[in-house]
Amino acid sequence: MIGKTISHYRIIEKLGGGGMGVVYKAEDTRLGRFVALKFLPEGVARDKQALERFQREARAASSLDHPNICTIYEIGEAPGEIRQPYIAMQFLEGTTLKHRIAGNPVALDLLLDWGIEIADALDAAHARGIIHRDIKPANIFITTRGHAKILDFGLAKAMENTAGLGATQATLDQIPEHLTSPGVAVGTVAYMSPEQARGEPLDARTDLFSFGAVLYEMATGRMPFTGNTTAIVHDAILNRAPIPPVRLNPEVPPKLEEVIHKALEKDREVRCQSAAELRADLKRLKRDTDSGRLAASTRATESGGPVVPSETTDPAPRTGRLASGSTVAGSKFSATATVATEYRSGSSSVNAAARRHKFSTPDLIIIAILILAAASYGGYAFLHRAPAAVPFQNFTVDQVTNTGTALEAAISPDGRFLLTVQSDKGLESLWLRDIVSGSNTEVVAPLGQALRTPAFSPNGSYIYFRRLSAGALGWELLRAPLFGGAPQVVARDVDTNAICSPDGKSIAYARRKTPSVGEWSLFEADVDGNNEKPLLAGASGQVPLNLAWSPDGKRIAVAFFDGIRIFDLATDKINPFVHGVGFADRLAWAPDGHSIFVDYHIPVSPQFQIGNFSFPAGKFRNITNDASTYTSASLSENGKTLAIVQHEESHEIDLLPASGIGTASVVAGIPPKAVLTTFDWTPDGQLLFTAGHKLMRIRTDGSAATVLLNDKEGWLKDVISCRNQTIAVTWNGRVEGIGWPLWHANSDGSGAKLLIENAGTVWACSPDNKWLYYFNGNVSESHRILATGGKPEALSDFDLPGIPFKGLALSSDGNTLALFVGQEDPQTHTHADKIVLVKAHVRGKSAVTSLPVCPQCTLGSVSVGPARNNAMHFTPDGRAVALLVEDKGVDNIWVQPLDGSKGRQITHFDSQYIQDFRWSPDGKRLAIHRWSPSGDVVLLRDSTQ
Repeated sequence: MIGKTISHYRIIEKLGGGGMGVVYKAEDTRLGRFVALKFLPEGVARDKQALERFQREARAASSLDHPNICTIYEIGEAPGEIRQPYIAMQFLEGTTLKHRIAGNPVALDLLLDWGIEIADALDAAHARGIIHRDIKPANIFITTRGHAKILDFGLAKAMENTAGLGATQATLDQIPEHLTSPGVAVGTVAYMSPEQARGEPLDARTDLFSFGAVLYEMATGRMPFTGNTTAIVHDAILNRAPIPPVRLNPEVPPKLEEVIHKALEKDREVRCQSAAELRADLKRLKRDTDSGRLAASTRATESGGPVVPSETTDPAPRTGRLASGSTVAGSKFSATATVATEYRSGSSSVNAAARRHKFSTPDLIIIAILILAAASYGGYAFLHRAPAAVPFQNFTVDQVTNTGTALEAAISPDGRFLLTVQSDKGLESLWLRDIVSGSNTEVVAPLGQALRTPAFSPNGSYIYFRRLSAGALGWELLRAPLFGGAPQVVARDVDTNAICSPDGKSIAYARRKTPSVGEWSLFEADVDGNNEKPLLAGASGQVPLNLAWSPDGKRIAVAFFDGIRIFDLATDKINPFVHGVGFADRLAWAPDGHSIFVDYHIPVSPQFQIGNFSFPAGKFRNITNDASTYTSASLSENGKTLAIVQHEESHEIDLLPASGIGTASVVAGIPPKAVLTTFDWTPDGQLLFTAGHKLMRIRTDGSAATVLLNDKEGWLKDVISCRNQTIAVTWNGRVEGIGWPLWHANSDGSGAKLLIENAGTVWACSPDNKWLYYFNGNVSESHRILATGGKPEALSDFDLPGIPFKGLALSSDGNTLALFVGQEDPQTHTHADKIVLVKAHVRGKSAVTSLPVCPQCTLGSVSVGPARNNAMHFTPDGRAVALLVEDKGVDNIWVQPLDGSKGRQITHFDSQYIQDFRWSPDGKRLAIHRWSPSGDVVLLRDSTQ
């Protein structure tokens, strides 16, 4: 379908597919706009009655001209033996509400704004006699401008009696919905109304129940009715009340809980009776919460101090909780405190009141009873006051650097200073920035060393950082006074960040391969490095990545690749905390010790985002959630400012003659900001590349761009093209877990077959197309597996004892493996790197020859090796091996002949890194994936009240 023109719509790419058909992005050639074309299932076209019913109701739905309903432009039929019906709809950019919720409550202001828009859309539809019957988060779209739109309005009803179709709308989400029931009971089970579950005739009130379920999920992050089977969910909908929202999210205002309960009434006669009524309830709540914010803001401005709402001026909910989440003394509590004070002053106050108002004795008795009741309520309200607001539920963002060279950062305890590691042309330096004045001071000059994990001492007087100098065999930990003074080495062979105890008397860090290979140890020392002692020795398994000391000084959080564990200093035991978080790059405890901030690796992508785990419950919520990557989370002492580094990349594929000499031409049609991971040539000379959740094929002139795989719930990392028109991809989207499953598929993406659930990186296909080669994390532990599936075979049993190799390439005939062994001479500070050639599938003493690589390259200025993504390949003639040379942040390709003659550099770029490179199947062209990183520090300032 890609590239075809149907009517006046030119199809560009496939957006998704499901039980209701397939959706494509298309260009309206008449009006010059993008549309979404949905082709309905073949069964609809074959069933004349179903097709007529569909057309009648689609015309009705297209009459809904409302800003919060996805517009249907027209219906038509694609020509062919079977005239396949299609719908041309409004093309939307953004994401579904399902993805926005993602297991976390939605901020109240957004919930109300979107809820009002959805209710208004339902009211407009119901006024025209159209009901949706499949309202759920996956069918509500949030545009990039922040507005809600209901998708596929009226189509579910059209499919009511079509066997096997149901009303599940997986078209834009591309994954099966939770517990979907096809057939007569149209709709998604978890959001069905009771009458819908019973198969009874429906009216507009069924949409209101489903909308109530959506509001519940927006407020709590959880569906109101769940279960392991359809029968259990049906029973819950028909007979059981959901958990009160406030028990799942204490921030839910009572009035909102009341609105949700009214929409979720099982008896439709006592349920909210119209969308207009529901809209009015939500608008009233929004008015009250907005007024509460305004009143509080006005009083704070006038008084210059904290605000305590009064009975007459604060229309906020009676619990005293403002919509933004802040907790203040509520209006009832304030009034109670005033009355109770008068009562405690003695009976004279009561007598005075009686004289002023001429109260009788019965009146006085009533007043006394009211006073006692009010005092009792005040005590109850105080003891049962709502918990504090969730930090960073709302925040502002300030960018404080604009160099594009930031790698890591740390904020001082008082929030005034920033430490940043900057990388300019491959040379790293450490800078101190005064956030208030904007002045910058260089702390460590760029001398060829790598710098990592900057941090401040608890009192802000000292800074810590790690350094890896040229020729060094491990990381050094250094300390320096904040305002002047040479850095001093306080510890060596430090493999994690160093953390300070809250009292500022100790530091802690970890070493790998201690006490032996495969183990690690946690150490504590004085702040100057003296009196080092082990805290946790001989811990086996995964090595730690990052540490954080709890504010009370009792615990140390330790991040591993697969989760976070907590070391208890009192018991000397390390205990599980959360599992499956992915790669936690940085940890930061909240000042109250009730949560831990992390920058975590999204399992199905190479991106990092900022999130938060409650402690000790381990409940997760994301703080950032966008297309950028965020790392290096650092928190100020008051917990109000979070410093992070925002990373962006630009990518391109360049074409050169096979010799590498000439002017590079950029392949058109690849957006520079696309998350381009890997690429390969197809046998016919086209290019395959992975871009986030898509696998694309494109001609070298940029034409005929085709989406082969599109999985918005997953991520495609590596792609390898075999000579028999098949491909192999590492694709994390259909298999749960942290690793990268390996799939084998036809060249057009069809027929994908899972071979192994945790392959890591696929790097070659054998010339006979029988074997796929991959490694998981460590290149030295590479394996191969049959393309048809089977038991993997290890490739690591070579006669290279104790020498790990860091890259490998397979010759074009499949008989020889080239292993890159990266070593250095610590005395001469020169590379002792070499390429070892071995027979591809011969174990033991199979070494053929050993070749030196760039012996003149001095450590610190030049780096040689496969670098990223195992970028190492045989040349087309098979007479040399090519890999990368990096000099001052610029990559070029180095070719080392197999006969041992002197190697040479064949490309001469003066900017950018190289991710990978590959020669075309005919050996005439060289394609190079080049990229540029960019990073700047941004501050998230907590604005939650």
